[in-house]
Amino acid sequence: RKDLNIFKKATMWTAIKMKTLMDVTDTKVAEMMLQGTTMGVISLIELRNGFQPEKEITDFIDRLIEMEGRFEERLKKFL
Repeated sequence: RKDLNIFKKATMWTAIKMKTLMDVTDTKVAEMMLQGTTMGVISLIELRNGFQPEKEITDFIDRLIEMEGRFEERLKKFL
């Protein structure tokens, strides 16, 4: 499993490098960051749903989701 994680990170790093090699404009970087933010929110929601009985954890995850939403709104200005 660890090898798979390393492969996944390497693949993601390569994809980011290739995308920014062709286009380093504010719009492109904001687009990539928005995609990452969206994926992060989805992961947080899935994680929160797995910890429903743990109120402290779900509250923390909810705060992270709200923070990601604020980041998203700020990034949209660059599109």
